[in-house]
Amino acid sequence: MLRSLVGSEMCIRDRSQMELFQSATKVVSSPLTRAVQTALVSLWEHPALDRGLSLSRLIREQKNAGGFDTVGDKCGHDISVKVAECMAEEFAKEKVSGDLDGKKQAGQYMVPIDPGDACSDWWTKLNDKDAASQVKQRLDDFLGGVYLRQEHGTIFVGHSLFFKAMMQHFTGAKLETKNKKLYDSLNSCKLANAGCAAVTVDFSHSEPEIVDVSLLYDTTLH
Repeated sequence: MLRSLVGSEMCIRDRSQMELFQSATKVVSSPLTRAVQTALVSLWEHPALDRGLSLSRLIREQKNAGGFDTVGDKCGHDISVKVAECMAEEFAKEKVSGDLDGKKQAGQYMVPIDPGDACSDWWTKLNDKDAASQVKQRLDDFLGGVYLRQEHGTIFVGHSLFFKAMMQHFTGAKLETKNKKLYDSLNSCKLANAGCAAVTVDFSHSEPEIVDVSLLYDTTLH
């Protein structure tokens, strides 16, 4: 009986989170090409993209020593040009009749892209890395923006190491008490590629606290 009751509550909660996901009105992505492509393709039929896509340097990937995940070379509106070119190159590999260069298929996914704060060099340099204090500052700034946007419903498309750092810094006693297994996994694992998580943040104290996380659409941690 208890197991069935808990299972029922989880299904209701997850369904509610998915409904909130579907009703989101804004999409914000990291400026990195692969993140923008993920947003455009995975959210292709989501109504929020009817309003276009916004970029934010705050949710670029955390760069470790020798890593390439945050190295970019385009700013401003040149980002969308590069994204379209890279998508066309991928579609061209399929050699579809009437669209051998892939541009037609790529164009179907493109929407107006607002470069936001990515109009100047937004990436961590090739020979540099993000210090822990820099990542924490970015996370603070990011969640500050989340707080301001909460009434609009926003989908953020970012990177696994960045979101893992967010879980490590902001999951706390409430989630640990509620679901110790999930708490431990969030603090030691990363979201799978193209994974989706609904995150509930309590902003009522001086430091934001993540009090609940729902993994949606069969998303896993690894």
